[in-house]
Amino acid sequence: MTDRDYAFKSMKEITFQMARHAQDYLEVTIERHYTDIKELMINYQKLILEN
Repeated sequence: MTDRDYAFKSMKEITFQMARHAQDYLEVTIERHYTDIKELMINYQKLILEN
């Protein structure tokens, strides 16, 4: 394997890992925001019912 082949293979792997990390981060972030919004909506419904 030449240095160029190794560099190309390494760059592909780095790019793949970065994309995977970004996808994992987005999924966690979206889930956290969904949970927060759901809790806010429940609290809002309770407040509406009280008044």
